[in-house]
Amino acid sequence: MRLLLSWIWCFLISASGLSAAEYYVSPDGSDSNSGDKATPLRTIQAAVDRLKPGDTCIIREGVYREAVKLENMWATAAAPVVIKAYAGESVSIDGSDPVNVDWVQHEGQIYKAQIERDTWQLFVGDTMMMPARWPNASIQDGSVWQQDTHWAHGDKASGFGEMVTRTEAGRPDLSATGIDFTGAMAVMNIGKWQTHSRRVMSHQAGSNAFRYKADNPVLDDPTFWDDGYWEQTQRYYLECHLDCLDSEGEWFYDPKTSMLYLWAPGGGRPQKVRAQHRTYGIQAHGLNHVVVQGLDFFACTIDFQNARNSTIMDCDFLYFEHSKRMLGEEDAGQHNDFTCATRLHGPISGSYNAVINCTFSYCDGGALWVEGNYDRIENVLAHDLDWSGVGYHTWHLQGAENALVRRVSIHRAGASEVLSAGRANTVELCDIGPDVGMLQQDGAAIQFRPHLHLGSIVRYCWTHDHTKFGIRADIAGHMIEKGADPAESEGLGCLVHHNVVWGIDQRESTKPAIHIEGDHHMIYHNLSFDNQVRDICLPAHGGWANKHTVTRNNVTDVNGIGTQRLPAEDHIPGIADHNWGGGVAAQLRQPQQRDFRPKHGAEIAEKAYVVMGVTEDWWLRKRDLGPYQYDALDYWIPGFQTANASRPIPSDGAGQVQANSDLIWLHAWQSERAHVYFGESHDAVSQADAQSPLLLGNVQHNVLAPQRSLQPGKTYFWRVDAVDVAGVASKGAVWRFTVAP
Repeated sequence: MRLLLSWIWCFLISASGLSAAEYYVSPDGSDSNSGDKATPLRTIQAAVDRLKPGDTCIIREGVYREAVKLENMWATAAAPVVIKAYAGESVSIDGSDPVNVDWVQHEGQIYKAQIERDTWQLFVGDTMMMPARWPNASIQDGSVWQQDTHWAHGDKASGFGEMVTRTEAGRPDLSATGIDFTGAMAVMNIGKWQTHSRRVMSHQAGSNAFRYKADNPVLDDPTFWDDGYWEQTQRYYLECHLDCLDSEGEWFYDPKTSMLYLWAPGGGRPQKVRAQHRTYGIQAHGLNHVVVQGLDFFACTIDFQNARNSTIMDCDFLYFEHSKRMLGEEDAGQHNDFTCATRLHGPISGSYNAVINCTFSYCDGGALWVEGNYDRIENVLAHDLDWSGVGYHTWHLQGAENALVRRVSIHRAGASEVLSAGRANTVELCDIGPDVGMLQQDGAAIQFRPHLHLGSIVRYCWTHDHTKFGIRADIAGHMIEKGADPAESEGLGCLVHHNVVWGIDQRESTKPAIHIEGDHHMIYHNLSFDNQVRDICLPAHGGWANKHTVTRNNVTDVNGIGTQRLPAEDHIPGIADHNWGGGVAAQLRQPQQRDFRPKHGAEIAEKAYVVMGVTEDWWLRKRDLGPYQYDALDYWIPGFQTANASRPIPSDGAGQVQANSDLIWLHAWQSERAHVYFGESHDAVSQADAQSPLLLGNVQHNVLAPQRSLQPGKTYFWRVDAVDVAGVASKGAVWRFTVAP
């Protein structure tokens, strides 16, 4: 019987393969065509409506302005549905449309036009225009991330429902504008991690106070208003008001009159204006074994609901999400009700969805919201995310259990919780920083909320150059203060090993580089240094107080390990041994070049305690303390892998490089090995091939010695060509460095 069933299954697979169809889409096609390569369809939707398990939609080069819907597309592993770009061609799904109107001068350089459809994001060419706001800020010059200077400040006289502006020391002065901002939208960061937007209910010109609707239950708590500290960390800005429009590159839209106002770049009558009209490029509900591959999404994003075994890969998202405050929609700013349109949701029983080799660039709101079980996020670059802070988290994975988050790079982001991980997530080889969590006061680069610690792993990650906790396993402090049972308010069983955390600066509040609360955690082989705060903090408050946490083989700077957030003479709770603290820079090869390997003969070399499964002995020698081995041929570099080798060590253009430096790089995405060229002439290295004497090596590892003595003051050039599994080499850029005199 089992043999018969196997035969029937093989027959069905074979039959599905025979019946699989390919449907082509082209800007030159027609939806009345058959959809073959010679007579393509015009819209992606027309092709999608024809797809059955095993079919493929192949999209030719062009821009497609449509909102594609997938409903109940139940394919199989043997016969998936694939929606992809034609090989080697650029396909863009665009959520914006040209604004073809007659512009008339409003006043000065501001022009206006009545439009037929509401919009919430505006472009001139491919450049996003900034919603007019006070105080002014811009994406183009980076001022949008400078909260202390480009947001107004709240005063301790503020209360729930009333914002009072603090103006001393040159802070932005609302009263000095002389504008009545009644009806504007206020984006308010209140209570460290909490940002929401509400209409200004009442304000008078010349006043530094305004009222808004006090309906956010998160803020209806004396904790936020009882000591003056919380109020003085408040920030806000105003938008969605015509009088905010006073700078080049700003715009305003009045949905009541359908009037659009714009001060175009360079001034004069606006040209090549595009307005966003569609939130989603692809919106799906009910799908299994669907692959979306090789598409660009401009001014739109994706929404997958009730998805299983489905993959988004090789896709680029640009200006992919924007709040709709201009249309009067307020940002709720609550833990389970926040602004994030980019969603990949599946059943908790097992979703197995994936986002692979994608980029996410520029959004106002949360960047990605994943829910399900056994999902995979791998090789993703994300930057310039949530410049209002209303997304609550930059990446929201709290509802994603057993997820693998691998090779994710995130920099420049607003929300305080950057990568907010779920229960039993594995976060590995991720690079978080610089400049994350910039628009809120609390949070962490990698964060686990209470109840989400158990089974979670953070390993082989870098997080650096920001003001957040680097790695944090959080507890519910407010519940502990009320005497809650630790089982309700704390967490346990998180494994944190082989990570590097540096450059954590102190802002209004103090956030240690690694901050692990609860108990029964395992903290091994981390390097934490050059921080203004505690390098590793294991608080002893609460019911569990890290009494059984194990801390071993870590290397810290003088700020050390302890229970307090700032360096102090205290103790390490739980079991702690084989940790080293002191002047880290003297122990490492070239930390300023991100070569964190110990020097041969350093105090931290060959001193590690064996932790089975994490720190096993080499057969020749004992392991080193910290995350790297001084003589390893492979040097792990976290983060996004590009199509070519990247992240050179020494960095491109570096000076003052040590004469004993090795050449280190991050392999290209899906490469098997590399050809490495090295010499003293840029042109010679650029032109070298596999037969050249400048070929230094054909290697699988990523550490290579120059095999010559590097001369003081001399400049050297090198190139790494990635070689794929088929043996095809992809030529890399030429890098250079100069040896210290």
